[in-house]
Amino acid sequence: MWTWKERHQIHDEEWNAYLSASLNPCVEYLSWYLDTCAVNWGCFVHQKKSMRLPVAWTKKAGLIPAVTRPPYLQKIRIIGNELPDVEDTLTLYQCIRQHFRCDTLDWEYHLPDSRIRMNYILERSHYRLNQSHTRHLKKSMQNPLTYRMSEDPEELLYWLDHNGERYVYEKDFRNDKFRSLVRTLLKHQQAFVLFAVNAMDEIQSAGIFTRGFGRLLFFLSFTTAAGRKNGSMVGILNHVVYEIMQPYEILDLEGSDIPGVALFYEGFNAQKEPYFELQWSKHLLCKVAEFVKRMR
Repeated sequence: MWTWKERHQIHDEEWNAYLSASLNPCVEYLSWYLDTCAVNWGCFVHQKKSMRLPVAWTKKAGLIPAVTRPPYLQKIRIIGNELPDVEDTLTLYQCIRQHFRCDTLDWEYHLPDSRIRMNYILERSHYRLNQSHTRHLKKSMQNPLTYRMSEDPEELLYWLDHNGERYVYEKDFRNDKFRSLVRTLLKHQQAFVLFAVNAMDEIQSAGIFTRGFGRLLFFLSFTTAAGRKNGSMVGILNHVVYEIMQPYEILDLEGSDIPGVALFYEGFNAQKEPYFELQWSKHLLCKVAEFVKRMR
């Protein structure tokens, strides 16, 4: 029912046109995005229905093909002009397990033994601030902060290079893959950077947002110590909702297994959107690799 296509069998123009015409397109499944963030990728194609599933993969121990979730790709889902039924997802999962000997699959379909994970999405009509975020927003107005949109990747990367030691997520912007993806997103005009700037024109925080197909995605953020004190990140998201986001758009905050981050998103009255994780290991080398990983 499902067949596998390697990357070299996928033509960029046809793939991106198919994605754009599907019921549930997103920027992260564009061919150039997958090329940038994944070591390898291909897709499963339904033989009778208009459905495809992009899958990133790697080789465990340099030998065993394994599904992987590359950086900056939270989960995968079936794209196309038809919605999958239970049989479609079951047979697809069986095909994935036959083709890939091990690893972890994060996708939107519930099957037995799935682990529930949580995404957060926000529609403007549901937008509400809790008491904590309301206080932070007042701080950002009292300072005051202004917000400046940029589509120049070098401005962001220069700022990070000269201020990076101040950030929790230092490893993110030192990563070549991150830098390449930011440049590629802005080159294709599928993202923007929003800076929160104080009265002395000093950048307090920066948020990167991808944009396309009716969806804004909160890709990554960086905040200085001063930015945390004056509520600049709440100010950035508030500015996006009221000044940038269109009524038909959804703001995808992604999600986190870290309780504090999840609580931050819930403070905007963001709606929970579950997705599901499955793990399997059918090869001895996969089991050894997992054991070594846990022992580190």
